[in-house]
Amino acid sequence: MKLDTEDDNYSYSDYNYNQVKIDGKIKDITKDYLLEKSIKEPINKKYKISKIRIGKGAFGNILYGLDHLGNKYAIKLIKKIKIINGQLLLNEVKIGKKVNHPHILKIKEVYEDRKNILFVMDYIEGGSLFDYIISSPEGKLDTYTSIDIIIQILEALDYLHNKVKICHRDIKPENILVTIKENKPFIKLIDFGMAHEIKKGEKLKGKLGTTIYMAPEILKRLPYNEKVDIWSAGVLLFNMETGCEPFSTENEDIKIYQILNLSIDFNVIENEDIRNLCKDLMEKNPNKRIDSKNALIKARKIKKKILG
Repeated sequence: MKLDTEDDNYSYSDYNYNQVKIDGKIKDITKDYLLEKSIKEPINKKYKISKIRIGKGAFGNILYGLDHLGNKYAIKLIKKIKIINGQLLLNEVKIGKKVNHPHILKIKEVYEDRKNILFVMDYIEGGSLFDYIISSPEGKLDTYTSIDIIIQILEALDYLHNKVKICHRDIKPENILVTIKENKPFIKLIDFGMAHEIKKGEKLKGKLGTTIYMAPEILKRLPYNEKVDIWSAGVLLFNMETGCEPFSTENEDIKIYQILNLSIDFNVIENEDIRNLCKDLMEKNPNKRIDSKNALIKARKIKKKILG
């Protein structure tokens, strides 16, 4: 397969510079290899890659691949000439290879040639959480399914926040894959293109993510921590329970105003326990917002109560 084609079934923007900084070093993306530990041999020696796009991440498109034994893989293709922030790319590689959790999609191998970087990941049958919600009979999920999925998401976040000290920063339905195991939804969190490892006492900066899932402190341009992921999980729970976003407008400026200034109508969530959990997750003051560990404890208790 020819990977350096400029076939733009893909929606990329063009940039007029060819240098990125990685770990403090300037590299020319048209001449240098960017990643020290990437595999430099051609990927098609091991994998056959289709140009059918099965997904899109923050910095690349996800393609369908097979190894020579017929095993399925997802291949994330990133064109070097489209890379803006080399450090974010390096973070994604480091974090994607480091994480090891049943609800997180791990990067298995990283290939690199002069024009492309390719991540090899497990192929997950199914689609995104977004697709799963909108394809449900009422355009929303039943109470048991909602709490079951949010528990899986919180398990992934608890691992990230407390075990490996990582803030994802782009939690949204498109970054949650849903497959069916034993007749129940099983999720995988994907795309660490905006993720960041958190050192003790460190606060993060930068307006990253998708507006409707951004915590108020990000929109205010304040320093923030991993609790921004908790806010995003609350928006997901609200969406699963109601089929709607907590703030609905296509205008970005109005959306930001609503998130920062308007109260959320949690009463549209019928189950009182889930309503209260959603309130805890979407507490606008990050100092009062519940953390992943306690949110997970609370969610498991709700599931147990629903089961009777």
